[in-house]
Amino acid sequence: MDVPGLSLYLNWVTKELEEELITHLEKGGVVYSTEDDSTLNRRVMHYGYLFDFKTRNINRTFSQRKEFPQFLVQLFPRLCEIGLGEPDQITVNEYLPGQGIGKHVDTHLAFGESITVLSLGSHTTMELSSPHETKYLFLPSRSLFILQGESRYFWAHAVQGRMEDKIGGEIVKREKRISIVFRNIRGGDCRCDWPQTCQCQSIPLGTADFGLYLKALKNQEQFMKITYPHHSVVPNLPQNTTVLTIANSPNQLSGDSGRKIEGFNINVFLSNPLNTNINNADAMYCDGVFLAFKTGMFDLVVCYSSLHLLPEIVLQRMIQEMVRVMNYDATLLVYVANESLTLKSCLENESRLQSINSNCQNFILSRKIAM
Repeated sequence: MDVPGLSLYLNWVTKELEEELITHLEKGGVVYSTEDDSTLNRRVMHYGYLFDFKTRNINRTFSQRKEFPQFLVQLFPRLCEIGLGEPDQITVNEYLPGQGIGKHVDTHLAFGESITVLSLGSHTTMELSSPHETKYLFLPSRSLFILQGESRYFWAHAVQGRMEDKIGGEIVKREKRISIVFRNIRGGDCRCDWPQTCQCQSIPLGTADFGLYLKALKNQEQFMKITYPHHSVVPNLPQNTTVLTIANSPNQLSGDSGRKIEGFNINVFLSNPLNTNINNADAMYCDGVFLAFKTGMFDLVVCYSSLHLLPEIVLQRMIQEMVRVMNYDATLLVYVANESLTLKSCLENESRLQSINSNCQNFILSRKIAM
């Protein structure tokens, strides 16, 4: 198939090994010990780092990794033989007849160069599409396909939920299929050649979940005016500090609250995404769940935004993003409304943050630590 970067290996495992893998997966409880995620129409299990389908990102907490069983580890040398290396994240999916997966590009933010899928049990037909064309790839049982380069980063793939496929003019019924997806988590920002689909290079304003937050902000009669905390509460700031300030709107950083720390400053505003008339070169509108900055870029992140209005799952995602763009030993200063028990809990549960005692009223002060 003429899709750049796509490879297909037929009969990659023997029939005997296929049966062995399916036996382990079913009797071992892998497929049937599933995530409680009502957004999925199939059953899944993760090994290595956990993938969250709601936030479309990886839980990078090392202590929460799930060890790889030996029946999967035995496949790693064969992956190395075809130039892939050993994975550090595996997702097992069960597809019953009539089940499929919607059109998507695996998130650039979480995963690296290669997406590798081994099909067990039934055949299926994969749909691959770019903005200009759609192609179909028949995946027989025991086949392995690999997405790299353009096919991984730009072409979307999907499996339509059907009971049967038409193959060579013949109607063939689907049976239960198990896919094993081998991936490596991304160690830094993605700088691929396809920014149209890249979360690290674009600023996707008003995403589905974050739109709830924007709506809540617009319903407020006025934005909060918060006094900037005295800079002395922020310890050990390096010379030429890089500072990210996150607020609801430019109005929130007026007067004394907009005073800058000496160094390189960027202001990010989360509301009114359609109004892009910001005159300052160091200010921008941005979606808080996809901050458009490099990993480890800032020495200090100050967040004035009304985080208590966020749904918890979006709140967790935004905290993860703020931590991602922080240097190790960087400081996070977050405004906390009195009623924000959920916000306080989410900050305390972020394993990469260490709380700092301070007398800074209405703010929580934390430091990013190495894992």
